[in-house]
Amino acid sequence: MSEQPETLQAAYRRLRETADSIVRLVSGDLLSYPQRELQRRFVQWEGADAISDLQLAEIQQQAKTLALSFVSQLQEALQHDAPWRALLRSDESLPEERKSLRAIAAVWSEVTAIDGELEALARHVGLPGDDRDPAGYQPPARFVGHQHLPTLCEHYFRHIVELRSLEARQNQSTEQRHRNQRAERWTKAGEP
Repeated sequence: MSEQPETLQAAYRRLRETADSIVRLVSGDLLSYPQRELQRRFVQWEGADAISDLQLAEIQQQAKTLALSFVSQLQEALQHDAPWRALLRSDESLPEERKSLRAIAAVWSEVTAIDGELEALARHVGLPGDDRDPAGYQPPARFVGHQHLPTLCEHYFRHIVELRSLEARQNQSTEQRHRNQRAERWTKAGEP
């Protein structure tokens, strides 16, 4: 019985380690995302010649500032266990596609908040909106610093499956213990 809580704690620790790896990888990618995306829009835009070099330098600085601010907020939000454990508290089945950060809805919604801020900046500086399909941040599918996001996402879902199983076993054990205690009380109450 004492092994189970230790096993559960170890599984939670592995989940947290994987979550931290995902946050590091995505944070590193997001630091350059506003600059990359605004550059892409500028290069493809026919009206780009109307923007002066001084304005371009200001846009680049604003993109860097946005990235630093957003990544700091994201790291703060994702340091908590709630978004990572949301799938543990849910009765819904796990998604079939487990190699994408999009499948971790509570985390994905935090990550994609950058798109609203980036669109506001693009409008403010006169650049066109996002014309890609799908629009918005695209998580890296390539290796970033010896880490591969699709593989990390798969590890995350393995931890979720393991934790769901361990928690179910712990709940069954607790329920059985309570039933046994009630049965014992019943028996003792009927003794003279």
